[in-house]
Amino acid sequence: MKDLKPIRILMMCLMACALCWPLTAEDFVTLKKKAADGDVEAQYQLAEVSFWGQGTPIDHNATLKWAGKAAEQEHALAMHRLAVMYMLGQGVEQDVLSGIQLMESAVPGLRKLAATNNADAQFKLGLVLLYGTGSNIDSNAALELISAAAKAGNPMAQFVFGDLILRDNRKEPDLKATRAWFLKAAQQGLPRAQLKLAAMMLEGVGGPRDEVGASTWLRKAADQGHANAQYFYGQILGEGKGVPRNAKTSIEWIRKSAMQGFPAALFKLGQIYHRGIGVKQDPKEAYFWYSLAVRQGNELAAQLRSEVIRKITNSSDIPAARKRAASFRTQPTETTRRSHLGIPGGGELMLITIMVDGQKLKAKAGDLDAMARLCGWYIEGLKINERVAVEKSPRKSLELARKLAEADHVSGYWQMGVFYTYGLKAALREPDKNHEILIKPDPAKRFEWLLKAAEKGKTEAQLAIGQCFEGATGTKLDYKKSMHWYRKAFDQGDRRGAHAISMMYRTGRGKEISKDLEKWEYWLRKSADLGFAMAQHELGVALYSGEDIKKDQKEARVWMLRAARQGMAKAQHGIAVMLTDGDGGPQDPIQAFKWSFLAATRAKYRDAEIMLNVIVKKITPAQQREAIALARAFVPRPERPSVLKSLGKADVKQLTAEANKGKAVAQYDLGRLYAIGVDVEADRVQAYKWLYLADQQGHPNAGQACLDVLKKMSSAEKRAGLKAVLAFKPAGAPK
Repeated sequence: MKDLKPIRILMMCLMACALCWPLTAEDFVTLKKKAADGDVEAQYQLAEVSFWGQGTPIDHNATLKWAGKAAEQEHALAMHRLAVMYMLGQGVEQDVLSGIQLMESAVPGLRKLAATNNADAQFKLGLVLLYGTGSNIDSNAALELISAAAKAGNPMAQFVFGDLILRDNRKEPDLKATRAWFLKAAQQGLPRAQLKLAAMMLEGVGGPRDEVGASTWLRKAADQGHANAQYFYGQILGEGKGVPRNAKTSIEWIRKSAMQGFPAALFKLGQIYHRGIGVKQDPKEAYFWYSLAVRQGNELAAQLRSEVIRKITNSSDIPAARKRAASFRTQPTETTRRSHLGIPGGGELMLITIMVDGQKLKAKAGDLDAMARLCGWYIEGLKINERVAVEKSPRKSLELARKLAEADHVSGYWQMGVFYTYGLKAALREPDKNHEILIKPDPAKRFEWLLKAAEKGKTEAQLAIGQCFEGATGTKLDYKKSMHWYRKAFDQGDRRGAHAISMMYRTGRGKEISKDLEKWEYWLRKSADLGFAMAQHELGVALYSGEDIKKDQKEARVWMLRAARQGMAKAQHGIAVMLTDGDGGPQDPIQAFKWSFLAATRAKYRDAEIMLNVIVKKITPAQQREAIALARAFVPRPERPSVLKSLGKADVKQLTAEANKGKAVAQYDLGRLYAIGVDVEADRVQAYKWLYLADQQGHPNAGQACLDVLKKMSSAEKRAGLKAVLAFKPAGAPK
């Protein structure tokens, strides 16, 4: 997964799953008696049913009471529930810092429960590891846990896992799998899954187009009070998609959504009364709904409201409509509130606010990691949906960087180095908006600060210091030291380090580093294997031309395509040329046009613009339209292998022991180490064995990694790999 932005750090706290069984009044009485007698599991369950309103009205006070009692007995799931409530201020005064601390305290207990295949614990721990609380982020372990919970039937886990598959930027999304998981969650009554599934069915994404099926799922979600579903169900009723057209019922559902404050529904009602769609034209009513939409930031509603004003003849009607709009209060259902708090993209502004407040509290208390995050946010500011969550303040950023440096924190050293690289300005308060120079660029001071960060293990600083020694920036020329720092960066997992080493061997560096094309190819391939787009493109170019390497246009096409998929314009142009001319494989004018179009329109790459004029003569208008549609749907997907860093012999030994016990994450990580030759000798047979075993257990990244290794294996290696797989038995398993 891509390095996750702070926007989403606390989202996991909000994705709690309801109990999956129906609860009668009799069950509730029994549960309450057990809880009163001290049964910790009953106390937790009673807290949950009180929170969700199962067999009893929603009662956050009761949830706090019983979750608190269970938490006193170190019930991890109860501690998780309390953490969520403190962070959001549900039934208690909001205390973000306490909530974060409580969440972190729950993690060891969640791990123990997850190890017993408790699906609820697996899901919640997975979210903690995925989004983190400022620490403990482990994307691969998170996916394993969420996947396990989904397979065990947890509806929220099924929905989230499907959504994660859709959002995985390391490979093309498996739309069919996403749709299948949304279906499983929808069948268990989860309204947000029903909504997402309906959207995919309407558009024919991940499976056949099915308007009737989509309308059925939308109605199910709408009946549960989901505002988004109510609006879209109203829309399809008005259009007659999958259901008989019914303008009156359509407006009723859109109104239900609007009463909950759904922005699109507010605007749509304004249009309905403005244009008289299924109702008599009513400028006053249109003005009212447009006003509510304007309050949500809809600029078009503001323009149309001005048009409506001219049609209102009675001057007293406008103040009345304004007063009515000012007094309007949304009435979101519990389903809608949970939906906005529980899915990626929902309630993000509130979440970022919570998270920022929490980090400020931590920073104030002396938490250095929190100070580091704030320091980074203050440089450019932090926005979500064009709304400011953290104001831009170079002055505050500098203040925090200096404090961090005084405390011997690597982020402080790094940030000071960056400041002395580019300089730092702060706006003055005067109307002319002049700037005060806080720090002037200074190569010597830049080197001083970056060296401290490099010595503390920051790979970006190690690469920068390597460049300083290679280019005599702020220090004396020293190619051996440059190579030393590039190797340090690579050993810690930075693929750019391998690329920098390869460049030194390509041409040589003085007397210290001799030209060595064998080593150049070795390090370039390492960097490319690890997913660095620049290295992939350079390797593709070299293989295409045969310069300093054996010519292989078929392999060149593979590397060029991998770099193109990451969004590199030069590679997109390169693969377009190869697809046009049929170099390294068959011609494909549609794909060629797609890649040229992307490079030309998104990156304004001049060579691609010229190439477009060549390709357009070779395809039909229909093919051109298809290519443009493919280009517009394209999303760059950076390659980010999970294991890059050097672990050390002791850690590799521990990793091997875990892999031998049958743990999929360890098997995947060990397979990657053997594939790229970090800490162990590169060994395709061992890489294939461990990656294959991890894939068999459902590791989300192992399958593709295994295929990548398989493509490079000889026939003898393939036979040896298969033999190793068949011979494997987990440690402790009966022979």
